[in-house]
Amino acid sequence: GMGDMDKSLVTGESQRLTKSPGSKVIAGALNGSTMLTVEANAVGEDSTLSRIARMVETAQLSRAPEQQLADRVARIFVPAVIAIAALTALVWWWMGNSEMAVVAGISVLVISCPCALGLATPLALVTGMGAASKSGILVRDAGALGLAAGIDTIAFDKTGTLTEGKPRLAAISAPGVGPEDALKLALSLSLGASHPLGDAVRDAAIDRDVTAEPAEAIEVVPGLGVKGTINGVKALFGSAEFIRSAGISLGVLEQVISRDPGLGEAQTVSWLGGAGRVIGAFAFVDGLRPHAEAVTRALAADGLH
Repeated sequence: GMGDMDKSLVTGESQRLTKSPGSKVIAGALNGSTMLTVEANAVGEDSTLSRIARMVETAQLSRAPEQQLADRVARIFVPAVIAIAALTALVWWWMGNSEMAVVAGISVLVISCPCALGLATPLALVTGMGAASKSGILVRDAGALGLAAGIDTIAFDKTGTLTEGKPRLAAISAPGVGPEDALKLALSLSLGASHPLGDAVRDAAIDRDVTAEPAEAIEVVPGLGVKGTINGVKALFGSAEFIRSAGISLGVLEQVISRDPGLGEAQTVSWLGGAGRVIGAFAFVDGLRPHAEAVTRALAADGLH
């Protein structure tokens, strides 16, 4: 089968991707409304999530350049400290004060603390990786933590990161039938389809107290739109390409929406067609996350681009 799939659990990408026969599917992805037959190519330890878990474990065992430097120093420092402590004890013992020999020898060891040199760096790395993982950041190499200190530029994915990843209906342009009737028709088609834009149409209908009966013979075309029959009339709701593929011209309406402030700046425009003509255009926007502006300003204040 063909269907839209949400893989954000693994990829973080909020927009659904179209899957067709032969496509790879990750365990943990969410399927839309289409029935799919999926073949398991990897199970247990061979699955994607298991490989990610192993990658994190391997990272914790990897050695950063800082740790390698500390180990090289420790190979010289530790024997030297032990030798100095032994020499100190021998001098005091030779001077006839065996009790002071023990105290002085141990004091050199405690103050020098050679074990801390070998333990502090790996402990800091493991603690850093643990703190990162709690924030959803997976480190695949210990050296990355050292390099992170030199980061001066940060690139953000927009959808689902800086924005909510949940589109909402911003405006409707339907000169012939009016916005409310156009919303009813779009709602009829959206009631039988699982898609983020369909969810936005349903939310807008609830906000505007608009109701409709589900269309008949609904067919979802992944990546394009949905079509069905409303009161015996064939209707379509989806992308411009989807409407044109049905032999319907967008005509003057396409020029009208480009000059409409509510639709011209929309991030996504979906089209409603029926009875062989275009009925209206729906503008969808994806709002900023509440803290997106504050976060980017804070990073800029820290000198990051």
